[in-house]
Amino acid sequence: MPMPRLTRNSSLGIALTGSFVTGVFALLMFMGAYDLRHHFFSRFRFADLLYTPTLIDDVLLGDGHLKDWFFWPTPQIFTEIPLYLPIHLLSLPQEWATLLYSTCQGIYTLFICYWLVRLIANRITLALGMLTLLCGLSAVFLTNVDVSIYLPFYHYSSFIFGLFFFGALIELRASVDWRRTTFILGLMAVAGSLLGSADFIFVAWVLLPIGFVALYCLLFVQGLRLKSAATIVVVVLAIVGARLLWSTLEFKVDPVRYSRTGGELFERLLEDPIAFVQAMVVYVWAFIKMQYTNVFRGVAFTLFVLLALPLSYAPICRRLDWLDAESQLRLRDFSVIALVVVSLNVFGFSHHDQQPERYMTAANYTPVIYVVVVLTLGGAFWSWGRLPTLVGVVLLGFSVVRVDWMGFDLRARPSSGTEANVLTSCLDAYLPQYNAKRGVSDWFQARATTELSRSGLTVVPVHGSSLKPFWWASSRREFPHAYDFALLHEPSRTDSSWGTRDWYYVNRDRMIRVNGAPLASTHCGDTEVLVYPPGELRVGRKMTNQPRVPVGIFTQVYWRTPDQGFDESRSVKTFIEAELGRDGYYAIDSIPVRLALPKGLGRAVVFRIDAVDVPGFVRVRKPLLVDQASDNGEKSRAVLHRPILDKHFSFNHLRRAVDRPGWWETVSFDSWFLANHAYELPTDESSNLEFQYVLDWREAPDSTVLTVKR
Repeated sequence: MPMPRLTRNSSLGIALTGSFVTGVFALLMFMGAYDLRHHFFSRFRFADLLYTPTLIDDVLLGDGHLKDWFFWPTPQIFTEIPLYLPIHLLSLPQEWATLLYSTCQGIYTLFICYWLVRLIANRITLALGMLTLLCGLSAVFLTNVDVSIYLPFYHYSSFIFGLFFFGALIELRASVDWRRTTFILGLMAVAGSLLGSADFIFVAWVLLPIGFVALYCLLFVQGLRLKSAATIVVVVLAIVGARLLWSTLEFKVDPVRYSRTGGELFERLLEDPIAFVQAMVVYVWAFIKMQYTNVFRGVAFTLFVLLALPLSYAPICRRLDWLDAESQLRLRDFSVIALVVVSLNVFGFSHHDQQPERYMTAANYTPVIYVVVVLTLGGAFWSWGRLPTLVGVVLLGFSVVRVDWMGFDLRARPSSGTEANVLTSCLDAYLPQYNAKRGVSDWFQARATTELSRSGLTVVPVHGSSLKPFWWASSRREFPHAYDFALLHEPSRTDSSWGTRDWYYVNRDRMIRVNGAPLASTHCGDTEVLVYPPGELRVGRKMTNQPRVPVGIFTQVYWRTPDQGFDESRSVKTFIEAELGRDGYYAIDSIPVRLALPKGLGRAVVFRIDAVDVPGFVRVRKPLLVDQASDNGEKSRAVLHRPILDKHFSFNHLRRAVDRPGWWETVSFDSWFLANHAYELPTDESSNLEFQYVLDWREAPDSTVLTVKR
């Protein structure tokens, strides 16, 4: 039965009542977010949540530049920032801004559900019953699936934009105007490039399912082949454009390499397809079981399967005579898209070594969005009188009753009682007596302490063992390289995975070895505070996103004969640990290197000295090839006697260092000294050859060589 259009007299009443109903929904979302405030402001969460606000303050509202930033795999420039920026401009304390943005994620989702209802209905459907029912269904289901909708800055914005793409695909199918069709395709290409560059998971969640639907229509649906081919081209252009835009960022981590799915995914499929399929089936079953760990999630998933499967078939969808033919077609398209999105995301992430909630948002929330939209359509168009409004009010009331109002206290800071807030309060009370303002800590404590401090403390993150700047999602401008105190958090027993302690927890022994005994020290909970005279604490200065732990270099010697080339099997190497100097740079001072060569190398051997494997300043002195004393008591003798590097060797990716006589500057990770001619070596098995030299190395400042993986 067609829905009557609004009259001018009823518009104001519906708008006011709709605003009130929507406000109740917003309050429910805020209460859910407020209840999770300890989760938001925990040690392991708040640091990540502060990335986007810090980026906005530095680049958009400050004098910073994108080229100063080292981005993680999801820069979030075009996903989180557009949705969060209006809230950030309100100048709220960051804790309240975080809770407000969490609430707004639910509001954004509610508005998109309303837009999808209108899109599928293909008419104005701003009836009070529909609004109330939509809010009631959304309050029941959206707030009870998982924490993704509450957790700000964790990919949910990508899903929100993805819903617009699904609606655009529905509109594209029904479009008969070529200009409108061209506009939709062009908008999808441009927006897809921007969103994919900001969060490459958008490709898996949205673009690939759209491409799959278009490919199916191209092969099996007549009358849509031109649009389908154009959609496939748009998807390809969006993915390519996303990679190109991402590549323009100066320093970043490749999201493809960091996907944890592994580049060998298809190799595993080809090598052992049975094991591949078995692993996929196991995770699909685990996903289905997970849907029933919560009553509301289980109901939503069950309704999704019972509704989407039959409504994706045209004969069944045409039996919905309360919808016109165009709306039936749009509902069918929506059902097909929802099924494809859920299926591809479940299958696609089944070989991921982690399946946390933030990576399964599309699979977890698409069924919920589908159920909310379809049930709202049914309630709005069936001849049930005021029943939809009554159902919506009951669902809203049920959601209100379920809220725990006891923990709602607007007078207290949202982070009150959390580990981060207790630590910051302790620091605010202790450090002012020493005029200590700038400090270092691990990644999880640094930004949270800076944000929560009321005495103006500034804390920057450093890598645990190397004490180098932790450039993960940070700007170079944040690090002054002169500090007053250090926070040393004692790792728990659960933090025992490979590299976790060296990566995240500041090494106390190295800190004291570099800086000496502190001026004062205390404990704030399980965090030790080391205080030094203002500006006297030093840590590493070299910019790098993956410092070797422990920090040092590999030094290596290669050899080849006339019928062989240089190869790892024809080389010897050793690792030398470096020391962090007071100037903040790691160095190796006059270390004698002795590399034993295998016996029987043969005559006419060419040597190559790979003095260091990282950029910096290097000096190689007194290179010798020595035949050590043999078993018959002969004395050692020099085979290669102190050649002059400048005359007897050529160079690769090396240049003479300015103002450093005898030193060389390495400009690449692959640099070496190559002998200009071969050396005759003894071939008898009694020879004990050893290559020796004295090595000096020092990290180069960032102004000379940047050592970051891009």
